[in-house]
Amino acid sequence: NCIVFLPLGILGIIYLVIYLLLLIILEKFSNRANKLLLKNDKSGEAVMEIIQNIATIQQMAVEGHFLGKFRKLQHRRAELLTRKIRLQSVVHAVNNSLFFLFDFLAK
Repeated sequence: NCIVFLPLGILGIIYLVIYLLLLIILEKFSNRANKLLLKNDKSGEAVMEIIQNIATIQQMAVEGHFLGKFRKLQHRRAELLTRKIRLQSVVHAVNNSLFFLFDFLAK
C-alpha cells in the first residue's frame, strides 16, 4: 500500500519545488516591474505643476507642452503596469499548467 502512494508523494514534492522556484523567480521580476512603476509614476507631480501654474499656462499658451508631458508620463506608467500584469499572468499560467500536469500524472 505504501508503494502505491510513494510515486504520488514524490510527484507532489517535485510539483511544489518547481512551483516555488518559478514563483520566486517570477516574483522578483514582478517586484522589479512594480518598483519601476512606482519610481516612474510622476503623473501626480505633473498635475500639481499644471494646477499651480494655471495662470502662467494661460498667459504663455504652453498647454501643449504640459499635456505632452502628462501623456508621456501616463504612457510610461501604462507600459510598466502592463509588464507587471503580464508577469503575474505568466505565474498564474505556469502554476495552472503544472497543477494540471501533475494531476494528470497522478491519476
